Amino acid sequence: RGHPVYTVGRNTADEARQTGFTNIESAAGTVDDLAVLLSKALTTSLIPALYVRGEHISADLVDILSKNGVSLLEFVGYSAIPAQNLSINLLNLLDLRKIEAVMLFSARGGQIFSDLVQQYDRAVRLKATKALCISDAVVHSVSVLPFQQALVAEKPDRYGMIRLLEQLAPTILHKVKD
Repeated sequence: RGHPVYTVGRNTADEARQTGFTNIESAAGTVDDLAVLLSKALTTSLIPALYVRGEHISADLVDILSKNGVSLLEFVGYSAIPAQNLSINLLNLLDLRKIEAVMLFSARGGQIFSDLVQQYDRAVRLKATKALCISDAVVHSVSVLPFQQALVAEKPDRYGMIRLLEQLAPTILHKVKD
């Protein structure tokens, strides 16, 4: 666990630390940030680097780094299976316009949400709902939905998303009191 670990953001760095890794460097939260970090760190390394990733990716890190002369061994470590439907409870809340905000952490997740909302013909129910998005790519993935407003996290990580939610807290708490 003493080998260097490079993560895309603080959340993954925290997870690596909790599992016993000690030599961790974290990028600023995007695959482009990670590519810059790895380009600097791996150009002189004699040890092959292992890239553990999900099945679905937003950008091909192996391709990006190969253009800079850096190669990675690639391993698909997990796959996220998309939801096939929306729950009755969520549909009811959408119908009652009780959803103040939707937190969206990936463009793929945003696209899946968008597709499902349209499949259930509930898009119009989002006119008073805010989209809290981790990045501009996520905003784009839900751009067909008529959200009241789409907000983007200052930093593309869970802490940036929590800050967005905290910004809405006074508005949400005021409505709860009413």
